[in-house]
Amino acid sequence: MPNLKYRKNTFVGIHPEPRPAILHAAVVDLKFWTWDNISSPFWRWYWNEQPGAYVERDGKRWELHPDFIVLVPPGIELSCHTPRRLNHFFIDFTLPKTGLLPPREPMVKRVDPVEKKWINAFVQGISAKEQAESWQLSNLAQLLVEHSIPCIKTQSSKIPESDPRIDRAIHLIHLQPMNKYPVSELAKNVGMSTCGFIRLFSRFVGQSAKQYQLSHWVEMSCHFLLNPSISIDDIASRCGFYDRFHYSKSFRALMKCSPGAFRKNYRVKES
Repeated sequence: MPNLKYRKNTFVGIHPEPRPAILHAAVVDLKFWTWDNISSPFWRWYWNEQPGAYVERDGKRWELHPDFIVLVPPGIELSCHTPRRLNHFFIDFTLPKTGLLPPREPMVKRVDPVEKKWINAFVQGISAKEQAESWQLSNLAQLLVEHSIPCIKTQSSKIPESDPRIDRAIHLIHLQPMNKYPVSELAKNVGMSTCGFIRLFSRFVGQSAKQYQLSHWVEMSCHFLLNPSISIDDIASRCGFYDRFHYSKSFRALMKCSPGAFRKNYRVKES
């Protein structure tokens, strides 16, 4: 097992807001990565140890390269591609409210020596015969995300005033996906009429509440698909879908492939 040593994170303690929340971090063996117009309700942090893969939006391309980190803000549609098999390190995370609105396209940050050390420790820790403890890997992912916050802040603008009712609705969607909230119930929970809620949600989020829920469920299911011990039927149930047919249809509409194909071609790197 590699010797994973940690120094005090210089970014922890200087933020008045809470720390970012790490949802998932993994090194995956990409056999196939051709997804068109996918979006995510959370931030994505990408780094590849070999060049070749890229993300694309509106005809503009961002290469994934060993010398750079690509940060993808939530709620934007991207296409992802790779011409060959390679290893891909990703972190899904959320940020506390900062009053800043990120750009509507990915951000690129050059990897500095400190980040390179953390990246190597994570990759070695997850690839070793005796994998590093989960808390050690989580700590490394946390350090990497927090080290990217200054880049995010410098490329963000002041966020327009949001509506607490929409914030509450999004919180409910994320909190209990298995409740399958209909739009009318979401509206009732935030003290609005259904028609008024539909208009306000689309205005602030850029898509309907139903579309947002489906997108969130599908994106959440991708993490479960990385674990081969969880059946697709079980994933459908955990992530808010009525049954496997409903799940597969929704997944294919967003990800342009079946859940089974995603599991086969986008798997966690084995030791």
